[in-house]
This record gives sequence, C-alpha cells and structure tokens, in this order.
Amino acid sequence: MATRQASATTGRIKKPRLQVCISEPLCEQVSALAAERGSSVSATCAWIIERHFEANPVEYRSERDRLDDEAWKHPDNTELNNDSPDLGEMQKMFELFKAAKAAGVL
Repeated sequence: MATRQASATTGRIKKPRLQVCISEPLCEQVSALAAERGSSVSATCAWIIERHFEANPVEYRSERDRLDDEAWKHPDNTELNNDSPDLGEMQKMFELFKAAKAAGVL
C-alpha cells in the first residue's frame, strides 16, 4: 500500500510513496537509465510506471470492487436497486452473515 506523508513545512500531503523489491539486474538497469536521464532512481521509476500506463491504458478495478459489483447483481444478471424485491432479502442475508461472523461461526 502506498505511504502518504505530510510535508514538514507546508503540512500538505505529499505524493504517495511506494516501496518495491526488484532483482539485482533490474536494479542495475534502472540505475543506468537514471544516470543516462540525469535523474534519481526514484524519479526514473515513477517515469517508467507513468510511461507504462500511458502506453497501456486500463481502467483499474480491484478484485474487491469487482466482487462488490457482482454481489449486487441478481442471478439473472440484472442490477439490483432499491425497487428490486430481492434487495431486502440480500440485505437480510448480509446481516445474518455479519452476525454469524461476529459469533465466530464463520
């Protein structure tokens, strides 16, 4: 998960910071590219990631987001809404699951 820090001088939140582990050969390649570009390894890594997503645009959706969307679909694949007769039943089911989890059954 990205780490966000507040600036000591302005108090504003800085850009997210990522920590990654890479192989030694890849580290050497990134370091060489950073030296060639005249920038830091960190700035070069950010540049590489930005270029990747510019060249390969995708809408990012986490697995959890996808599962949440699927949970609100009816078995016939129609969206559930407040007018759906099954919505109340699903809400009751979720409450039962929460109660079972809290009781240590699940």
